[in-house]
Amino acid sequence: MPIPPQRHPEAAAALERHITWMRHTGLLAGETSVARYRSWHPEDVAARWFHACSSPDLDLGCSFVGWFCTFDDQFDGTLGRDPQAVQAHIETLRELVHSAPGVTLRGAPPVAVAFADLWAREQDGMSPAWRSRALRHWDQYLQAQVQEAVHRRDDLEPGVEEYLQLRYASGFMPPLWDAVERIWRCEVPAAAYDSPLLHAMRDAANQNINIVNDVYSLAKEEARGDHHNLVLVLERQEACSRADALKTTYRMINDWMQEFLTAEAQLPLLYDTLGMSPSARAAVARFTQGMRAAIRGNYDWCSRTTRYHGPLNSSDPAADSTTEP
Repeated sequence: MPIPPQRHPEAAAALERHITWMRHTGLLAGETSVARYRSWHPEDVAARWFHACSSPDLDLGCSFVGWFCTFDDQFDGTLGRDPQAVQAHIETLRELVHSAPGVTLRGAPPVAVAFADLWAREQDGMSPAWRSRALRHWDQYLQAQVQEAVHRRDDLEPGVEEYLQLRYASGFMPPLWDAVERIWRCEVPAAAYDSPLLHAMRDAANQNINIVNDVYSLAKEEARGDHHNLVLVLERQEACSRADALKTTYRMINDWMQEFLTAEAQLPLLYDTLGMSPSARAAVARFTQGMRAAIRGNYDWCSRTTRYHGPLNSSDPAADSTTEP
């Protein structure tokens, strides 16, 4: 992979603070669940995504990882096949998104308690324009979970294009890009954020990350009969073997990587075209650094976390290899 790996040096200490937060919010209850969660090494992905951030901002990054894993795993069982139940579930979270920072709901489940804290911390220091955009992305992400539940309930098998559109919405990436601006302390000016160039970079990074995750979560999703995986979609649509579906998937992953890098090389032209100030250019450059870290960190973590397969050993030299998927 052409993006080199990097990792925050305080990952181990961040994990202990993170476990405390997960216990406090109720996302982890009991030593068995804590041990299982530790085995995933969630701090490893946060330390890679946010490798050049302060300790408090790394902690916020860890909270994002922990909340997302907990929220996403809820839909692995019967809840994920009940659109009405999913709709009712996400309404609590949507209410929090649209409330003032710090608001909590009486009798709310742990995932909502944790989200209220996460959302309040995420907004700290950000502009009203950023908040409006982040709110919209949270709404889209949450509502996409209902559509996936409809697919599971009705045993629908989407085609490649339909799947990629749904995966784009139901994946965690649009909210993550907003979090990158906050955690990397680099709110991007609206003119640059809305430019076709940055839009193309976000799209390419989004799909690359989502589909790398599809490759590594394939066994888990196939075992529970979930059709929401590009490899399975390609097998059905192309009537091809698993090996050929994986080959096509790898090519798409690498194509998105190349699209990202090609667009990134055009950033100086964007700076000049928009007449951006040095501080605005620095913000875009740092945001790009955050996207690069997310692409590489996702690959490194997914390829070895016990969330998908065998024990993770961060001291293993292979953890920083540049082998393609």
